[in-house]
Amino acid sequence: MSIKTEPELDAPIAGMALTHELGARPWQSPPQFPTLEEAADFYLTRIGDDKLMYNVLSVAESGVAIPTIAETLTLGGVMEGKHTIDTAVLVNPIITEYIKGLADTAGIEYTMDAQESYIDMDVTEADLNRVEQDLLKDGMLTRDVVEDLKEDVTQDIPKMGLMSRKPVEEEVE
Repeated sequence: MSIKTEPELDAPIAGMALTHELGARPWQSPPQFPTLEEAADFYLTRIGDDKLMYNVLSVAESGVAIPTIAETLTLGGVMEGKHTIDTAVLVNPIITEYIKGLADTAGIEYTMDAQESYIDMDVTEADLNRVEQDLLKDGMLTRDVVEDLKEDVTQDIPKMGLMSRKPVEEEVE
């Protein structure tokens, strides 16, 4: 009777059948732009193109923070195998400053902080009236539904956090 001292390691790895073979994904191959300079040149050339520049500036004008736009572009580059995640982290500030300069040149208002991009958006009464008129004109809503919505929106909503306790109602005896 012999005793095995070494574990048997030639069993399949858990989940192995659910994956592609090594090198089949773009990020598993050597990057197309291995240096920071090459990656920066790739992005600045692409963003400098008229069509992409218009799209990037319109997204920035709509309230999306410029660093978020840069991170989205470089994340796509990592997934396509253009460069590594390390290069993406290093090229993000370059892309951010480039888009900021384009927005300044075009006279577009933009935000640099993702937190303030949606919090500080002011909705005026004129904006609400314009949306109301558009919805009524398109036949998407009737006047009665709009009036009900206005009542619901203008009701006082108690300000409390998600985890705060609900107010205790007094029991009537």
